[in-house]
Amino acid sequence: MKKYAKKSIVLTLVVLMILGIAIPAIATRHLFNDVDDDQWYSEAVQFVYEHNIMGGVGNNQFNPQGHLTRAAAAAVLFRAHNGRTANADDSRTHPFTDVPDDWSLPYIAWAYQNNIVMGSTPTTFNPNGNVTRQEFATMMYRHAMNMADLRVEYRDLARWFQFVDRDYTAPWATQALMWVNSRGVITGSTTTTINPTGTASRAEVATMMMRFMHVLQELETRGEDFVLTISVEETSLPQGEPFRVHVELENNSGEDHEIVHTFFFVPQIPDWDF
Repeated sequence: MKKYAKKSIVLTLVVLMILGIAIPAIATRHLFNDVDDDQWYSEAVQFVYEHNIMGGVGNNQFNPQGHLTRAAAAAVLFRAHNGRTANADDSRTHPFTDVPDDWSLPYIAWAYQNNIVMGSTPTTFNPNGNVTRQEFATMMYRHAMNMADLRVEYRDLARWFQFVDRDYTAPWATQALMWVNSRGVITGSTTTTINPTGTASRAEVATMMMRFMHVLQELETRGEDFVLTISVEETSLPQGEPFRVHVELENNSGEDHEIVHTFFFVPQIPDWDF
C-alpha cells in the first residue's frame, strides 16, 4: 500500500508540472526543528552553531524566543573568544557568593578576570537572571576594549538619537549601547526604540554575536598590522624609461599577501636622475 501511495504522489507531481500548474513551495527546515530557514535569525543561529558559540537546548531545539541567563551570556563570549568550552578545573577566581560550583563558574570567572562583567553588586552576579540588551551590549563592548591596541570608534551616531527610549539606558551602559548600535551590532526593537532594559532573546543574542564577530574581525585588521615592501628590479635606467617594481604586503603574523606582483612605472618627476 505504501509503495502505491508513493508512486501516486510522484505521478501527481509530474502531471502538475506538465500542465504548468504551480506547486506550493515547501518550507525548508533549519538544523534546529524550531528554526525555519526563512526566519530573520536563521542565518545567525547557523553561524553561532557552526562557530561553537551557541548550541541548542535539547531535543534538536534552539528555543529562539527563549531568554539567555547572565551566566550563559558569559559562556557565549568565552566560546566566541576561545573557540571552545571552558575547562572545569579553570583556576580563575571571582568574588561572587551567588555563583554555584557548576558549569557556569569558569565562564563567569573568565569574564570577571577580563573586566567583561562586574557583578550586580561587588559580591553578587545574579547568574540565573535574564541578560538585558544593555547588559549584553556592555559585555560585548568591554570585551572589544580588551583587545590589544584596539581603537573603538563610533559610527553613525545619528541613529542613536532616533531612539525615543535612549534615556532609559543606565549610565554605565550608555557608552556601550551607543557603540554597538553605531556599529550595527544591536539595532532597534523598532525604528524609534532600542529597548535597553528589555531581556535579550536567544535569537537576538545569536544575531548580535554574528554581527559582533564580523566587527571584531574588521577592527583587528589595521594598517599597522601590515608592512608594505616596494622593491625596484632595475635602478640605473635612463630617466623616463619604464622599470619593474615589485610590491608586497606582509602581515606581521608572517603570512604574505601579495596584492600586486609586478607592474611598469614611468617616473614623471622633473630632473629626477637615477
